[in-house]
Amino acid sequence: MMAECLEKFTVSLNHKLDSHAELLDATQHTLQQQIQTLVKEGLRGFREARRDFWRGAESLEAALTHNAEVPRRRAQEAEEAGAALRTARAGYRGRALDYAL
Repeated sequence: MMAECLEKFTVSLNHKLDSHAELLDATQHTLQQQIQTLVKEGLRGFREARRDFWRGAESLEAALTHNAEVPRRRAQEAEEAGAALRTARAGYRGRALDYAL
């Protein structure tokens, strides 16, 4: 009688251990897939932010060069170059924050 009860108890415990092991394996597999997806998407976003950052840097450099080359006696052209420079600086600043964060 006692041996039968102990045998049933052992079988039941082994079944629970097997169930827990399966659950643990399934959870690890799911988490691994989700982490890989998250990392992949994060890297893609980082690459895009880096590309945008360098485009902004090139745009700022072009605006700086143009602003430096404009003769100041041409007020209208100098004003437009200054406005373009301010716009390029603001865009570069935003892209730099996106890239850094």
